[in-house]
Amino acid sequence: MKVEYFNLKKDEEAMKRFLELSGGDRRVPLIDEDGEITVGFGGT
Repeated sequence: MKVEYFNLKKDEEAMKRFLELSGGDRRVPLIDEDGEITVGFGGT
């Protein structure tokens, strides 16, 4: 399994992509597993 970490405070493009994938939700972690998005520790 490939894992990538992004520093959203330092990488503006990563932050834009994060907000697109999360629908504007700023909770972490955001996990994209083969197109299935999970946001937050509760897995919503």
